[in-house]
Amino acid sequence: MGKYNKNTEARLQEAVEAIAKNKDLKIATVARAFNVPRLQLHRRLQGQGSLKDRLTTNKKLTDEQEYAICSYIDRLDRMSLRVRKELVRDAANLLLRETAPPHDSGPPPTVGINWVHRFLHRHGYSSINDKVLDAARQHAENVESFQAYFEQLKEAVEKYGIQEEDIWNMDETGFCIGVGKDQMVITRQKRESYFEANGAQPEDGILEVIAR
Repeated sequence: MGKYNKNTEARLQEAVEAIAKNKDLKIATVARAFNVPRLQLHRRLQGQGSLKDRLTTNKKLTDEQEYAICSYIDRLDRMSLRVRKELVRDAANLLLRETAPPHDSGPPPTVGINWVHRFLHRHGYSSINDKVLDAARQHAENVESFQAYFEQLKEAVEKYGIQEEDIWNMDETGFCIGVGKDQMVITRQKRESYFEANGAQPEDGILEVIAR
């Protein structure tokens, strides 16, 4: 794609205005007079906008729609739900379908093949490697380890005189459907993340708060 040049654009506008005032002027003559490409002037007279205009209109979604997708990604990320590029693309295409003119009988609009990459770059997201949690670490979560934890908790409660009404347990967790291998996920965080490879987790989020 060519580079937008303000000086050339200004001369093109002047050339278009000159022809608008005098229909008898020839395009080639005006192009030479204003030092602009003849073909570019011809296209402008045919109604084709400037490169700057095309760069703006080529955005498939409005700023509000893109911000909505960002909020969606951030919410899932905070819930430890894995956001993949396919999900971002599906969300964008859904918004395009929902806002398409009702009288349009053609196929629903979709984002281009490189849209997701440009979107993520535009809004400061990155792809990180989401690694499978190895079996040894999974097996470390057993009855004995939990029992040892609660014994230490009991000792701390007795040592510091913590009352039952002041004990809270709060946990947030995420579950993913059919995740069984390393994959690239979308996030604003600059670190690798891990998930258990049991392959049978539904995609949902749970916030648990227990007060005693």
